[in-house]
Amino acid sequence: MSSSSGAYIDWFHDYCCGFLVFILTLVAVVLIVLLTRSLMYTKIVEAATLELIWTVFPTTILLLVGFPRLFILYLHEVEDTADLTLKVTGHQ
Repeated sequence: MSSSSGAYIDWFHDYCCGFLVFILTLVAVVLIVLLTRSLMYTKIVEAATLELIWTVFPTTILLLVGFPRLFILYLHEVEDTADLTLKVTGHQ
């Protein structure tokens, strides 16, 4: 990457892809388990601990993805001015 923020963006892409692979694998495993077993999980709908888990888990994922992104946005604001500025005007 040509800039320091570009390296952070590249790292952030890999970081988010890791989360996506983890979430997709988790959903696939849960789906396979629920589809291969009989319908003995009918009481799972009213479980309070499960509701707490599927509320806290996405919130945690969003925070873990959001804070590094805020750092990268701040880095773009603080970055030094460019050596060359080019003004382009287009007409239709």
